[in-house]
Amino acid sequence: MKLSKANMKKEPTSNDLISPEFNAVWEAIKKWDLGREEGLGYAHATGTDVMIILSALEMLNKKEKINDDILLAHEEAGRLYRENKGIK
Repeated sequence: MKLSKANMKKEPTSNDLISPEFNAVWEAIKKWDLGREEGLGYAHATGTDVMIILSALEMLNKKEKINDDILLAHEEAGRLYRENKGIK
């Protein structure tokens, strides 16, 4: 999974600015100088940087949920197979 260009340019909304997640990331990065593109130097962290981090974390959480769902489906298939074969 990759971040889309839409996620990479997203400005925070007023709701984002008051969310605990946004503020936790902001507190961690607000003093950082970031190099966004090679050769263009560094700039202070912004709310957009926070949104990129939050989007990446959201994607990771979705991927973990998908993996959990696959594991549960696999376990259920095994249970049904054993039940069908009379295996305990």
